[in-house]
Amino acid sequence: HADGEANVGLTVDVIPVRLSEPDILYGPVCVNSLANIVKLKNDKETGGEQGAPEDAEANEKARVEKLMREADIIMRDHREHGMNIFSPWSGKVFEERDGKPYVPDLEFGIEFYKKHKFTKPMVYFPVNILKTNKINRAARYPEYNASVHVPIAEKMARYYTQRFKDEGLPGIMFVTVDEPNKKSGIDPNDPPDIRQKIAKELTHAMKKEGALMALTCTPESVNCAIDDLDYWIVAWGRFTTKLYDMAKAHNAKLCIYANNTMMGNGTYFSRFMFGFFVWANDIKGMLPWTYATTPGRFPLNVKTGGGEGKLNVKDNFIGLDGRPVPTIQWELSREGIDDARYAFTVQQLAEKARNESTPEATAAAEEAEKLIADIKSKVDRNALNYIFEDGGNFEPVEEDNWGTKDFEKRRHELAEALKKLASVTAR
Repeated sequence: HADGEANVGLTVDVIPVRLSEPDILYGPVCVNSLANIVKLKNDKETGGEQGAPEDAEANEKARVEKLMREADIIMRDHREHGMNIFSPWSGKVFEERDGKPYVPDLEFGIEFYKKHKFTKPMVYFPVNILKTNKINRAARYPEYNASVHVPIAEKMARYYTQRFKDEGLPGIMFVTVDEPNKKSGIDPNDPPDIRQKIAKELTHAMKKEGALMALTCTPESVNCAIDDLDYWIVAWGRFTTKLYDMAKAHNAKLCIYANNTMMGNGTYFSRFMFGFFVWANDIKGMLPWTYATTPGRFPLNVKTGGGEGKLNVKDNFIGLDGRPVPTIQWELSREGIDDARYAFTVQQLAEKARNESTPEATAAAEEAEKLIADIKSKVDRNALNYIFEDGGNFEPVEEDNWGTKDFEKRRHELAEALKKLASVTAR
């Protein structure tokens, strides 16, 4: 500094424990990075088009290479922020090569999944291939033709489910229609349940081929394909407590997409929803919409009509340093994931300490179990009880039991519990 310099001491306490990953899907859904990568006309597998100008081929190659680099950066950024899934919004290309399905963005996705070591199934939205989008988007549902798209869906489900297994990857999950609600995305002249019927038809067809199936939904719209769904990805604004019993009754795993964790002014909200909320309530996924989405009036996001405000959606949001532009929501989502990992690892080690059957291990286990119970008691099951926002100016505010000091207190308590448990359990 202009006034001089000073030495500041720093002590780091390294706990001899590797944090475990809870059984929770983490990651923003419908990322465009792979859909933006187009197949080269001069691809060596197809031989390309004859007589194509050399400069056009060079430009196409350079463009694809740039998109590949950006996709690689974005996937690495996902993993560095604790995300364990990648969720592509599909391209429009479905081909068959040597009698086998070929989807370019999935082929790229397989290689990136290997490289970055994602640990949970890819959540894939083939909505552009299957023509199931809302009326105001490309590949919209009036273009859907069951005689064409159901066979495509079946082939894709059968082939890529097996392909991911053969590649040693954690799997792939399909979402055939995103948000098939009766009140939005429907032409006024069409039946309000038209997209729900498409969702039912396609989901059932792919499930019969052995695929994992999911749906972005509400407690009402999930009914359109309820018996064929493995995961329910429910909107935060419709996430009521009745969903817990509903999902259990249908042997489905319950997930949530809380968009304000990424898009809005959320700070406390981002950390809490990614961390203690999903962990304490045994929710199996935090899958917001979408990365990297920035409010149009960033960093100030004033609500206009009850959504997340005016948005400037740009997936390949790469800064001058060659890395994604950080947002406080993205960073605090990582902190939330770490909160869940700390708590889950304490649970694991407490169970292990119980089995040690020594007085020291039993005492450490009891203390850890009380801590876990106390944290869970401070987490409500109703997602709608957590706003973390001032109703007048929309600024982030703390909620009861959850603010800056509370998060740091809990992190410290969990770290201390890990140290005690590590000292009394065999490694």
